[in-house]
Amino acid sequence: MNLVFITNARFTQNNKGEVFGIHTSINKNTFNHYLKVFNKIIVVGRVEITDDIDYSKAVRLDSDKISILPLPYFIGLKGYIFNNRKVKKLLINYLSIDAAIILRVPGSFGRMSAIILKKMKKPFGVEVAGDPWDLYAPKTFNHPLRSLLRYQGYFSLKRTVSKTSAAIYVTKNALQNRYPTKKNTYSTFASNVLIKKEEFKSKPNLLLEKEEYTLISIGTLDQMYKGPDDLLKAILILKNNFNLFVKLKWLGEGKYKNELINRSIVMGIGDRVEFMGSIKPKQMVIDMLDESDIFVLASRTEGLPRALIEAMSRGLPCISTNVGGIPELLNSSELVSKNDSVNLAKKTFKVLSNFDYANKLAKDNLIKSYEYEYELINERRIDFYKYVKSLTMSYKNN
Repeated sequence: MNLVFITNARFTQNNKGEVFGIHTSINKNTFNHYLKVFNKIIVVGRVEITDDIDYSKAVRLDSDKISILPLPYFIGLKGYIFNNRKVKKLLINYLSIDAAIILRVPGSFGRMSAIILKKMKKPFGVEVAGDPWDLYAPKTFNHPLRSLLRYQGYFSLKRTVSKTSAAIYVTKNALQNRYPTKKNTYSTFASNVLIKKEEFKSKPNLLLEKEEYTLISIGTLDQMYKGPDDLLKAILILKNNFNLFVKLKWLGEGKYKNELINRSIVMGIGDRVEFMGSIKPKQMVIDMLDESDIFVLASRTEGLPRALIEAMSRGLPCISTNVGGIPELLNSSELVSKNDSVNLAKKTFKVLSNFDYANKLAKDNLIKSYEYEYELINERRIDFYKYVKSLTMSYKNN
């Protein structure tokens, strides 16, 4: 049996018809565990056809086992409204394919698909990977309709999850509490982190005294979800209030990148901030984590952040905000409230000025990250896929 996988991710296609996941974390490895249960994965998402991109270092996504069905390429609310009818028509066709169906939510395509599938009386599963209530919170998303989008996203996700036949969450408790399934609906959890045994560092980073410390953070800059502005303020506080030279390296691309570079220059910390853009392949990210002294994530919204778990798996001390599933990863002593750059700076200083404390955190983080080793959590994923498959087979037989 094949699987139709609905996602809000954006893909690019060259004029040869080859598809790449340049604007998304989705790659060929993403679907390895799905292929343990399904014969072929049919991915439905936005596709931009362009040769104005350097594909030389990009890894092709489509293959004999993974095909891409395109939706119109657009970005933003206006584009969604303009393409709404076309998207709906295409989704009806795609969801009619003889296959099991999993929706990655939140997302407008997942929400629309759930409504269509309910009318078809066709079973489907959902992967709950984020929280629109936090996503559209103040200072997180800049849009005149932010408040409306927040409530719409929150109630839409609640309805979508309530309609599903099975759900898998990236958190153990956080998203389940806010977006529960109906009683007796199959529900489980598994992070979407893909870290294999050989990818864990054998021992944690050892922090030593040095003239310059490297702080690393990872995340998209298409919106201010990851709190890059708060992290810049924290770097400024560290410069002005503490006798410590800390340089920030930010890995991630997006429309706010140049604005943040200019902001850092105006703030007088341009020499302490480096926006690196999108870094691929994965080994380059691992190398940069290993060269850093501390990982800081100032997110205003999260499901269960893959970047944080990857930093923990490299034996780094970590500081983050207490949003989404992050408290499931770090102790309260390493957490701050979102939008709190002052305490972000204070906790960063505490780690970098106390080597025993920093090295204990690094060791604890490495041990904690073992819980997210691929094979350990993959059993729950496989059980979820098998359940969705069995529901689909029962639907076909009735």
